[in-house]
Amino acid sequence: MIKQIRKSIIYFDINYAKLQIKYFNQRKSVTVLFFHKIFQSEKEVASSSVDPQQSTTIRDFENLTVSLLKNGYIFIDPNKLNEISIKDNNYVLYTFDDGYFNNSLCLPIIEKYSAHSIFFISSGHIINGKRFWWDSLYSILKDQKISEKDYIKYKKEFKLLNSNNIDRI
Repeated sequence: MIKQIRKSIIYFDINYAKLQIKYFNQRKSVTVLFFHKIFQSEKEVASSSVDPQQSTTIRDFENLTVSLLKNGYIFIDPNKLNEISIKDNNYVLYTFDDGYFNNSLCLPIIEKYSAHSIFFISSGHIINGKRFWWDSLYSILKDQKISEKDYIKYKKEFKLLNSNNIDRI
């Protein structure tokens, strides 16, 4: 059931993004799109040992970038946000949260299209070799057949634990 819900959300998200680009392109704005993880392929998403909160593949990422550029979006340098006038253009900025190493898969595309981006690195997790709580929970429950209700229950309980208890589990 959770996989079905996730697929529905992804389907909605992709199609909403297409509509957003097509119909709201007339209203000038700065759009910030955030990513957590980037995967090589759909196969890698399915076999991942971390929670694919987003299942964006490198192909999806490049297609999105090309689509934004074709629809007149301009990638804005984050250092110049105060200097722009949104009356004239639609701007876009990519952000990557939590510092997953696979975000680096995007670097060739970012460079190729001058797609300015910001990477937020959770250095404490890297320095201490720790997983995020949601990745730990996902790896524990990934292959178990549990109901959506039980998953929500585990998630609530897991969020209350400190990192030492999560590491022990």
